[in-house]
Amino acid sequence: MRTFDKRGQGFDTFKLLIAAVVAMVILGIVTGVFGQIWGLIGGISCVSNPIGEISSKIQSATSEMTVVTQLLCFTAAGESISAESVRKRVSSSVSGINFECEGASVCDPAADPAVQVVTGRNTGSISATRATQFKIRISCTQKDGNFDCDLIVVNPTT
Repeated sequence: MRTFDKRGQGFDTFKLLIAAVVAMVILGIVTGVFGQIWGLIGGISCVSNPIGEISSKIQSATSEMTVVTQLLCFTAAGESISAESVRKRVSSSVSGINFECEGASVCDPAADPAVQVVTGRNTGSISATRATQFKIRISCTQKDGNFDCDLIVVNPTT
C-alpha cells in the first residue's frame, strides 16, 4: 500500500531539479579539468587563418619591431602561402615582402625540409613538403616612406 508524504509532489520535483543542477556543475568541472589537461599534453592548436595571422603581425611589425606569429600549420604536402597573397591583405605602405629561412629550422635545405622557401621580393613563397608546424618571425624596415618586410620561417619552439 502506498502512503503519501506530507511534502507532496512538489518536493520530489524540487529534489529532481536540485539533482539536475548538481549534475550540470559536476559536468562543468570535469569538462574544465579535461580541457586543461588536453591543453598541457597535446592540445596544440594552429592558427585557422595563417594569411590573416601573418598580415596582422606585419601591421604590428611596421612600428619597427620584430614580432613572431602564433603557431602556423601545413596539414599536407603542397599547401603554400605566397608573398603576393599576404601583400594583398596588408596596408599599401608595405611595398615589399620577402620569405627567408632561418638555418637549422623546418626549412633547412641541409636536412629534409618540411617547408620549402622560395625567396624573392613580392614573388617568394613557402610551401609544404609534408605536414608540419612552424612560426614566422617578421621584421620590417622603412625605406622611402614604405616598408619592406622579411618573413623568416623558424621552428615552432621559437
